[in-house]
Amino acid sequence: MQEINNNNKNSLIFKNISFKVKKKNEELIILDNVSANVYSGELLGILGPSGAGKTTLLNVLTHSAYGGKSSGKITYNGKEITPKFLRENCYIVNQQDYHWPFLTCEETIEYAINLYMKKNTSEEVKNLKNKIIKQVGLESCRETKVGNEFFKGLSGGQKRRLSIAIALVKESSVIFLDEPTSGLDAAAASNVISELNKLSKELNLIIVTTIHQPSSKIFFDFDNVMILSEGRMAYFDSPHKCKSYLESIDKFVP
Repeated sequence: MQEINNNNKNSLIFKNISFKVKKKNEELIILDNVSANVYSGELLGILGPSGAGKTTLLNVLTHSAYGGKSSGKITYNGKEITPKFLRENCYIVNQQDYHWPFLTCEETIEYAINLYMKKNTSEEVKNLKNKIIKQVGLESCRETKVGNEFFKGLSGGQKRRLSIAIALVKESSVIFLDEPTSGLDAAAASNVISELNKLSKELNLIIVTTIHQPSSKIFFDFDNVMILSEGRMAYFDSPHKCKSYLESIDKFVP
């Protein structure tokens, strides 16, 4: 595992994360001693095939893993992460985007500002709304309704950006995303990950996301990648070092 001295940055560190479930008389290990460190300004991608434990790891990190027993230590700047910290300082973007279909993009953001930041004046709300819309690249669809299966609205990629916008409204220090490119075409998926990389740098955020079978372009957009296999960590470091590492253990790639 890569260890970096980043004393001047905020840190999310998890050590020896395990998750076990009981099935009849047998104990199944879903995660087995997974550890990593992520710093502000970084985008971490958690990769692996279906069943590798990606979503379970995200659930353990966000205190939402049920049906089994989790263990290990999760800290932010050296202090253990609690449910209260998660509510106040983190935002979780699930695979499914949950937005009110009849609201426009900017109405959704404006209502979120009024919900999370109750003391803003109307002018402050307007300025913040415009700033966030620009940050996540939603200017062209700001007056488009979210939509649903019955009437056309935002595209899948735009809905995902809107979910990220809500995280920015909340002024989260850490953003967790579960398969943010699921259901998107190649171009939209690449744009979402590029946007996350850009936001992590510009706003000094820690962003952790799971992803399934990314393209090579998306793969190299991450600052670090973690590859899980059957609940164990097979690799954690820069994506640019992955090929040489695989070759060092006789796993050659074209």
